[in-house]
Amino acid sequence: MHLPALVLLATVACAAEAAPEFRAQFRVSLRPAEDAAKATIRIVQPDGALKELRLDMPASAYEAVTGEGTIRRDGDTVRWRVPARGGELRYRVTLTHARGTGGYDALVTPDWALFRADDAFPPAAATLRPGAAGRSELLLDVPEGWSGFSPYLPDAAGRLAVTGAQRRYTRPAGWVIAGRLGSRMDVIGGTTVRIVAPRGEPVARVPMLALLRWTLPVLQARLETVPPYLLVVSAGDPMWRGGLSAPTSLYLHAERPLISENATSPLLHEVLHVVAPVPTEPEHDWIDEGVAEYLALRILRDSGSISAERFDDAIGTFRSRGAGVRTMLTRTAARDVTARAVAIFADVDSELARLTGGRADLFDLVRRAAREERGLDLERLRALAAEVAGGRPVAALSPAKVPLRR
Repeated sequence: MHLPALVLLATVACAAEAAPEFRAQFRVSLRPAEDAAKATIRIVQPDGALKELRLDMPASAYEAVTGEGTIRRDGDTVRWRVPARGGELRYRVTLTHARGTGGYDALVTPDWALFRADDAFPPAAATLRPGAAGRSELLLDVPEGWSGFSPYLPDAAGRLAVTGAQRRYTRPAGWVIAGRLGSRMDVIGGTTVRIVAPRGEPVARVPMLALLRWTLPVLQARLETVPPYLLVVSAGDPMWRGGLSAPTSLYLHAERPLISENATSPLLHEVLHVVAPVPTEPEHDWIDEGVAEYLALRILRDSGSISAERFDDAIGTFRSRGAGVRTMLTRTAARDVTARAVAIFADVDSELARLTGGRADLFDLVRRAAREERGLDLERLRALAAEVAGGRPVAALSPAKVPLRR
């Protein structure tokens, strides 16, 4: 085993001031074939700007928690009283995770590791001094010969400053991949897109970039939320045979088609979740899933990737498949519920265009929905749609069209 090499340093949090009062350094050290990684959270501060962290750290995943300052575990919560001059919290975290439906959505092997940074670093509530601000850095330690990529595009020095309006402790989030990797990158309309997978995996990196070159400009023209960097990570079995989105990054199994026989695109579906996340109430997952699946189809049509006839056939197939759905209320929208949701949003899209004389459509509704601070339910979705339609109700979202029987 060689000594680990530092391959990634990305600033990911957000102080409004030019000189933050504290700095949080998040480090994860990977060891091949070990499910558990060593992780540290280091706070650098001169004057106690960050007083305490209350971290959600179940003992089943986070072990051997030690460090400077006062540390107390209460069930799944670890309270860390941070020393006024800063200090470190150290622990071991299990990264490999199997899904109940089969396959892994995080995995560490002898040759590569694929996981989400927000699993390595738990969510936390912070107690700060009034007016305190901070910035955060992600550091990845890997064996010699490995490379690593995160949702943060590093500069020449290996750093990326991501600023925002929030003035709080912020942990890294999104997909991380490390190991012996193959990577392809392109700049598409101002967005740097990188496709990364372990060497030897049957991942269509260049065809993925080609599909995004045709379709991403459509999104960039209609949504202001397309990020300047998009990381796509992929691997084959035994990883889970699906797709999962995260901030500025997504995972897609190596054997998922770019465009399916029914004209849908698993890749674009996850891209929509990244660039246009719609917050929903727990039992209204159909809203977010339906928006992503329908707009992925529409983008394929609008970009010329599929014909208008094939688009119409796909909508008809979804309409037939979802016709028997008795309720849209579910925490995880499954096949038939998503199909019904696609048909609903196809009708919403057409109705908004008709009511506004072509001046608005579903993209306008999605932009409003993405700005909501609370999760959407059907009532709030109806209200937003009426705003887009100039104060007129949208019949496609009426109770007769959206069944909510329990």
